[in-house]
Amino acid sequence: MNSLSKPLYATPYGTAYLGDAIDLLKCLPEESIDLVLTSPPFALLRQKEYGNVDQNEYVDWLLSFTIEVKRVLKETGSFLLDLGGAYRRERPVRSLYNFPQKLPEFFIKLLTDAGDTVLDIFAGSNTTGVAAESLGRKWIAFEDNQTYLATSTFRFLNKIDEKLIRILYEKLNSEGAAGITIPQVIQLQIIEPEGEIETARAKF
Repeated sequence: MNSLSKPLYATPYGTAYLGDAIDLLKCLPEESIDLVLTSPPFALLRQKEYGNVDQNEYVDWLLSFTIEVKRVLKETGSFLLDLGGAYRRERPVRSLYNFPQKLPEFFIKLLTDAGDTVLDIFAGSNTTGVAAESLGRKWIAFEDNQTYLATSTFRFLNKIDEKLIRILYEKLNSEGAAGITIPQVIQLQIIEPEGEIETARAKF
């Protein structure tokens, strides 16, 4: 089994990886995850220029993940999949790919304990990771869209300076970006004078 490569970014509780979820799942050890909580990208019922799959293909595609999800879950683990109205006929809509934070918070509290590990295989803007971190759970996020994953870091930062946002986003969204740490200390430094902001920048 291959090990996971360097994450795009890490926080005190979690790591976010850029890549295909199936490939990344295969790099996780057996029975290492307490909760898989995710909301997959939606499927449209009508064909679009940029392409999409039909409902049957979409279901088959989702099912292709279940073998690996079962393998990485502990015997006491849980798997929650939120489809978010992806099959509403004649009116295709987005799933809750970016579901409200209160939803993952509810299930994380219900199904895990402090120190447990939560995995989101379709992280999007990483709402699950933020919810897990706020509750003292370890988290792992998989996402194949670098822009989504880069933008998700701002959920972990409070009172952040606009210049710092641009610098961090550009760094995260650059080709080959990896291993960027988002420490809690940044949240303290960015509200200090300009000299302290420079110190925070150097950590990226």
